[in-house]
Amino acid sequence: MAVYEIDSTNDVSTIATDVPAFELQASDTLTLKPSGLLEAKGTDADGIRSKAAGTTIVIEGNVSATGTNGNGIVLLGTSALTVRSTGHVTGTWGVELSGSNSITNEGEIRGSAKALLSTGTSAADVLTLVNSGKIIGAIEASGASNITNTGTISSYLSLGNFDDIYRGETGVISGTITLNGGNDKAYGGANAETMFGGLGDDTLNGGGGGDRLYAGAGTNLIDGGSGSDTITKDAISADTIIGGADSDTLIYSTIAGITVGLTLDLSVTTAQNTGYGIDTISEIEHVTATAYADVLTGNAAANSLTGNGGADVLRGEDGNDTLNGGADVDALWGGLGNDRLLGGIGADVMRGDDGNDTLYGEADADSLWGGTGNDGIDAGSGADTLYGEGGDDTLVGGADSDQIWAGEGNDGLNGGTGNDLIFGETGNDTLIGGSDIDALWGGVGDDYLGGDAGNDTLNGEIGKDTLSGGADADVLRAGSSNDSLDGGTGNDTLYGDTGNDTLFGGAENDFLNGGTGRDYLSGGIGRDLFGFTHKPSSRTNVDTIADFNVRDDSMYLDNSVFKALGRKGTATNPIKLNKKMFSVGLAIDSKDDHIIYDKKSGVLYFDDDGTGIHKAVPIAVLSKYLKLTYHDFFVI
Repeated sequence: MAVYEIDSTNDVSTIATDVPAFELQASDTLTLKPSGLLEAKGTDADGIRSKAAGTTIVIEGNVSATGTNGNGIVLLGTSALTVRSTGHVTGTWGVELSGSNSITNEGEIRGSAKALLSTGTSAADVLTLVNSGKIIGAIEASGASNITNTGTISSYLSLGNFDDIYRGETGVISGTITLNGGNDKAYGGANAETMFGGLGDDTLNGGGGGDRLYAGAGTNLIDGGSGSDTITKDAISADTIIGGADSDTLIYSTIAGITVGLTLDLSVTTAQNTGYGIDTISEIEHVTATAYADVLTGNAAANSLTGNGGADVLRGEDGNDTLNGGADVDALWGGLGNDRLLGGIGADVMRGDDGNDTLYGEADADSLWGGTGNDGIDAGSGADTLYGEGGDDTLVGGADSDQIWAGEGNDGLNGGTGNDLIFGETGNDTLIGGSDIDALWGGVGDDYLGGDAGNDTLNGEIGKDTLSGGADADVLRAGSSNDSLDGGTGNDTLYGDTGNDTLFGGAENDFLNGGTGRDYLSGGIGRDLFGFTHKPSSRTNVDTIADFNVRDDSMYLDNSVFKALGRKGTATNPIKLNKKMFSVGLAIDSKDDHIIYDKKSGVLYFDDDGTGIHKAVPIAVLSKYLKLTYHDFFVI
């Protein structure tokens, strides 16, 4: 048993292959003073090499193995190494040890391959490491380990298949912590760490920071601690999983040979059979499930539930939740709160329930219900069915042919592409058909209906509505109340129905029929037709035609109303008015004078007996002094 002390007066530097700078025998003690240097430059040459067990080494100076495959220090058996704050140990492997050894590092241990390599083969081969300094490089230990880190480890830590302990509550480690086999315990610090439990009954505690914890097989206790952590359960086992403070995520990985889905209720904090073990789950906000048919239920927190593949059932319950069905046919319920639902691939059923929810159908033919609240629904691709239900909702059909039902409230509906059916129902709604051939019904309320592109059909129904056909050949029906209709471009057909309506044909060749009421009609550009199919009344049913052009426009008179006009044609095959039945001026001088134009007032009359015995009834008011002739009238 020898005692050695090295300082600047007796530095050692070697250059030979496999020749250490200093070699110790059993129970020797070496102190390298702050001014001391032990340097091995040769291949396979170590700075300090212990030839036997029981050595004691204190490093205050510098130990280095700068040659290829050199160890800074080699320890055997029950040796003890202390690196003071002024000490530095450097090598391809900083320290290599076998047997049961203790290391206290206050300075720096550095290894270009590994900083520490413990080659123990049994539970009796224990590495006891207390680090308050810097360890630069990986730590690998195949025996048992008990590690306390209050300093810095600048790489990964991989422990053996025995019962290991890592305590890093006040330290920093930049790489992963892999516990492998054995009943291990690992406690992280304030920073974000990644821990792998491996086989055995492990305890993983992330401490602070956004940690990533992998449970592994065995009966495990996993605690994320503070910070937004991600915990992955990747084996069939009975685990206790605690998310800890902040917003935490639990992932159930698909396990080879297991084809059942996950069943998990986050509101249950006692043990539950998840299909992946009898697990006790608490303080978890977000769950990512398996590739199979999962059933996930949220709690009072703002949950994020992801079904991935399989026919999943997701219930958000309380809180502002995000539900993502993923692939296959899923069922999603938002519950209370302002929720976000994503159907993914597959014909999904989605219900926002209470709150101001946002629903995305995404791919395939989905059914989406907004529920109460002011909801936003975007169907995505596929022939979808959308129900706004209560509240002031925004519903977008997206691609393909959709059905959209607004429900109650003042809603905004847009069919997108495809041949859509759009129903405003109650409330003052805005309906946009989008491209292709759409059919719109305003329902009850003062609605705006816009056809956009395509040959659309717009029905105002009840309420003071505004209808705009947009491009192409549209059919617009006002419904009741005083409505405004604009055909836009294309050969449009406009019906005022009841009420005092305003009809604008727009560009191209349009057909305008005011229906009952005192209507205002303007054909616009093109060869327009003005239809009269209801019994005229001087008090309640006289229309104004603002821009009748005798060169281009015509009037169609329905024989069922104007019976005295004789032969009846059809809308597609009208019959020109008999020349004898038209006259200009109020002087009725023939029994055949049935259609009378007063050019001074611009009023057009109908006289049912042609003699004036029955008072002529005004049909419409036109511009004054038009050069009207019988050629401008047809009987249908």
